[in-house]
Amino acid sequence: MSLDFTDIFCGAGGSSIGLVAAGLELKLAANHWDRAIATHADNFPAADHLVA
Repeated sequence: MSLDFTDIFCGAGGSSIGLVAAGLELKLAANHWDRAIATHADNFPAADHLVA
């Protein structure tokens, strides 16, 4: 069984990398800044991304 998570205010992915390294699976990342989402999407291409 895997634990899934959503990273809100994800930035470039600092929190995401820690949780993924701990074995969790990133499903969705959201941020208000489109550049942060673009960077995060490059770092985590399997996750869905949302500019909110």
